[in-house]
Order: sequence, then structure tokens, then C-alpha cells
Amino acid sequence: MAAITRSWTQTVALRPEDAIAAVANWLGQCPATITFRDAFTVTATAGSQMAVRLKGAWLCDLHEMPCAMTVQAVAYGPDHSVVTMEVRDTFGFGSRLGARQKFEQALEQWIATAYYPLQPYLV
Repeated sequence: MAAITRSWTQTVALRPEDAIAAVANWLGQCPATITFRDAFTVTATAGSQMAVRLKGAWLCDLHEMPCAMTVQAVAYGPDHSVVTMEVRDTFGFGSRLGARQKFEQALEQWIATAYYPLQPYLV
């Protein structure tokens, strides 16, 4: 079964590097591994395949569902940027049957979490 993905795109009243810094600082407070690709792109990985495989998706909390997020910001005018967030499950091989809804909830929660520090700057 193919990986489950969710995405979000919005214009914000921040320079690209400031938008990425705000998201990275906020995600740094979560149980995630943060990696900067460059000044305009950050990735975050979270969750555990082992927990899902040992306990089963129905017993795991949403933060234990394995996923990866990429956040990119592109300049749009002098002090604005377009921020795109894409999050996907990283469960790997195996069946997601019966767990699809839980994976979708986890991905939507990650988008909402990363989106939070940008709310005051939405255009």
C-alpha cells in the first residue's frame, strides 16, 4: 500500500528564513528529530516503526506513528513567503489495513503542530 501524505501551503508575512526558523523552533519542542537542509528547508521525523509493529497501530498514541515532514519556504515579495508543508507516513513495508485512519490523524496533527507558530503571520 502506498504511503499516506498530507500537505498544506500558505502565504505568510515573514521572510523565508524566519518562517523556517519559527517552524523549526516550534517542532524542536516535540519528540522529533529536526534537520536543516538549507536556510529555506527543514525536515522533521518522528514516531517509531518498532512501537507500531510491536504494539499495533490501534494501541499506539498518535505521536508514536512513524512520519516525516518537510517544510519549505520560498520568497514571495520583500517580506513575505509561501510556506509548503508535506508530511507522509514512514511505516515502510507492511499493511496499513485497519490503521489508515490513525495514520491520517497523526499526519494531520503534525501539520497543525507545525502550522501553529505561523498563524499570526497568515496573509
